[in-house]
Amino acid sequence: MTDPAVIVDEELTVIEYNDAATTILGNLEKRVDLTEFNPVFAEWLATAITDDEPAGEFTTAADEGPERTYDPEVTQVTDQFDITQGYVVVLRDITDRKQRERQLEEQNQRLEEFADIVSHDLRNPLGTAKGWTEAASDALEDGEPDIETAQMALDHADTSHERMDELIEVLLTMARQSQTIEDTEPVSLSDCATDAWETADTGEMELDVDIDRTVAADRARLQQAFENLFRNANDHGGTSTVTVTEAQNGFAVEDDGDGIDDADEESLFEFGYSTDEDGTGIGLAVVKRIIDAHGWQIMAGESDDGGACFEITGVEEYR
Repeated sequence: MTDPAVIVDEELTVIEYNDAATTILGNLEKRVDLTEFNPVFAEWLATAITDDEPAGEFTTAADEGPERTYDPEVTQVTDQFDITQGYVVVLRDITDRKQRERQLEEQNQRLEEFADIVSHDLRNPLGTAKGWTEAASDALEDGEPDIETAQMALDHADTSHERMDELIEVLLTMARQSQTIEDTEPVSLSDCATDAWETADTGEMELDVDIDRTVAADRARLQQAFENLFRNANDHGGTSTVTVTEAQNGFAVEDDGDGIDDADEESLFEFGYSTDEDGTGIGLAVVKRIIDAHGWQIMAGESDDGGACFEITGVEEYR
């Protein structure tokens, strides 16, 4: 038998064992009391014997190598009078199976999150394109068609469509590749933030860009981060101005809105977390992933105006 196996009496004293058992339980000897020799396994075994419910999997580290997981089978041994004399315990190694299950679960979670992110991040440019297309249509339906206005609106709509194409490529890259960004280019934070403002849902808010810094970044993904930060400010209301400004070793995105609850700061970047009943809890989680992928750090706090402040640090200037 290749599976670890051990036979014990009712007092959990070892009667017999095979070589495989020594790899997970240690250097066993006959007549050894398991409660003293291996109290962790003994406690698990005592539960398996006395409880009606299965004791569940047993996890332990081998003499060498990583932690292993076992699916134990405990069989009662009785004499001719049906009196219990002991137990046979066979430990079937299911480590590889558990690893495959975890990988499948993680893959399913990534696919679900990917679908949510696609839906969330494409909604902004899609809505913007729709608005500009309607504006072009209105300009052409008047008694005197305004060709210049219609052309300008269609140009804006085309920009939004290009942004959607770019986002699709970015999101596919995120799904297929490592979350770490390897290829960067010189990116003007001022230009990137301004471009993000054009495609984000910003309502009646105004943008104040007070930064003159060029950094090494993935431009498309950094713009995606800005778009989500701007949308977050708009979604939570009370904001009239969003400011992109200098910060120590980086930059900050601030607003003059209602601010962030201290209790929310730790959970703010968790996928699916939102203080808004209608919120998706996706935007800031996407921002965090993008910042992490660049090797930077992000912290949430309060701006000088009492609103929200997202400070990104560890950002190296492009030289």
